[in-house]
Amino acid sequence: MKIREIEVNPANPFANDKLERKPIADLLTTLISSTDTPYVLGIDSKWGTGKTTFVKMWKASLEASGYHCIYFNAWENDFSEDPFISFVSHFKEGLPENQTAQFLSKAKNLGAFLLKRALPVAARLATHGIVNINPDVDGALEDLSQNISEDAIEKYSETKASIENFKESLKALAKDIGQAEPSQPKPVIIFVDELDRCRPTYAVQLLERIKHIFTVEGIIFVLSIDRKQLGGSLRCLYGNNTDTESYLKRIIDLDFALPIPTKRNFLFACLEKTQVVELLRDRQIDARIIAASILNTIEFWDFSLREVEHYCVVFNTILKTQRNIGNIPFQYLIFILGAKIRDKELYERYMSDQDASKAIIQRLKEKVNDDNIIPVELIGYLIVADANKSNLKTLVDNYLVDYSGTLKHQAEDFEQNLLYFFSKLGHKEGVKVYTDRLINNHLSFF
Repeated sequence: MKIREIEVNPANPFANDKLERKPIADLLTTLISSTDTPYVLGIDSKWGTGKTTFVKMWKASLEASGYHCIYFNAWENDFSEDPFISFVSHFKEGLPENQTAQFLSKAKNLGAFLLKRALPVAARLATHGIVNINPDVDGALEDLSQNISEDAIEKYSETKASIENFKESLKALAKDIGQAEPSQPKPVIIFVDELDRCRPTYAVQLLERIKHIFTVEGIIFVLSIDRKQLGGSLRCLYGNNTDTESYLKRIIDLDFALPIPTKRNFLFACLEKTQVVELLRDRQIDARIIAASILNTIEFWDFSLREVEHYCVVFNTILKTQRNIGNIPFQYLIFILGAKIRDKELYERYMSDQDASKAIIQRLKEKVNDDNIIPVELIGYLIVADANKSNLKTLVDNYLVDYSGTLKHQAEDFEQNLLYFFSKLGHKEGVKVYTDRLINNHLSFF
């Protein structure tokens, strides 16, 4: 499924800020408001931790405060041959149209130089001695090669002059826009997002273009990146021994590590983005109880943030396609789905009755008194899932002896719940088999 983007309301950009990052945006706004330009700020965080949502909210907040901003999603544009063209085109969308005409004219001139490709004969030169070449053509190549140095020098001079003209035009544009209120001049803020997800050649080219062409007075760049992944792109092009940190320091003036959100906040944000909350409400199921159970599960299995998002996507699909989940207690389904995603080997052992139930239950028992992170009812569900008709009553009785003092409701009521749970499915194929099929049918999509 395609995860729905969190809505950013221009009038109240952080209204849906589930990760509580508005104070970070306020801090960074204070920073850029007092920073000399040109300046490049790096927002560093792993993929899947909410960088895109944060920069979009911050951008909207800056625009509400009078800043002119441009947002460029590099990954969505890395189909283009040269990043310069796709990058410049976004200036038309983010800046006043009546002030960009001269700038765009200079951009077209520079783009023409940058997009010129080497002569086709270069490929032939590269194959000299390998591919047979017609003698007449060979003679032409020899004549052409004598002029390559002169042509290269001339083209370099033309390109350098064009770059300087472009930078002066960009500087003038930023000054005109920034001084709309002379008493409070503001820089133009350019957000570059998803750079680390691009093909390496495009990502590095864009960095080089920013450094050598777009870095002028009146402009602040905000690069939203996973620094480690971007370093991999650099090594892919320049070799495994490339000092990527030194390279990036020459481009990025300040690297700001976006604080990792708590799993609780990240989970609640994911439940909203994946529409799980909406689906639960449609079924008249208390989303707060389900969210608390999922939170317990992801903490028990020690999920990464990426696994949390993956979990929510799978859970969404189960809710959309299965109307009879009520036959299985949500608490049990939520926990077993977590096992499947986090520890596939243990999950397979559990489903095949290789003593994994005992190991899982023992781990759960150790958590019971840890701020009630794991409700004891879950242990009961795991016990009953292992039962058969002949030993069900004995297992339930033994369980109630062990846990009746810590159950949140009366033991006899819970006994009926356990017996009902088993009777709905156990007489046909067993709770485990049913749950395993339910989970695997939906994990196969991912």
